[in-house]
Amino acid sequence: MRPIKPFSVMEPLPQYDQNNMATGRKDDAGKPRFDLIPAIAELKIAEVLEYGARKYAPDNWRKVDNPEARYLAAALRHINAWRRGEKRDQESGLSHLAHAATSLMFIMELVSEQPLTHHEISKMLMEGKREHKNN
Repeated sequence: MRPIKPFSVMEPLPQYDQNNMATGRKDDAGKPRFDLIPAIAELKIAEVLEYGARKYAPDNWRKVDNPEARYLAAALRHINAWRRGEKRDQESGLSHLAHAATSLMFIMELVSEQPLTHHEISKMLMEGKREHKNN
């Protein structure tokens, strides 16, 4: 595979020249640099998403009750397992860090339109713990 030539969004864009049609033009300034996402991390997150889609259903994560608190708790469990030396989740066989990153990505998506305060997240975590103990 040929490497992608990096570019800077800070570079000035060339002006269109009707006399020079040999060169193409692509307006990339100000657009997100998806090429900066680490490829291995992106692959590992995609593997976790595929595992979840097979186990539950595609986009099932959007339907979970109290999702921000539950995915935060899941991310912290995976991070804790990784900190204790476990590299892979026992059930899926996939990276704990990829599971944690996926859970955090879900939270980012869920709160993107209405960010939650630290107090709101803490409250949800406590309510989630109480609900879980009662079930």
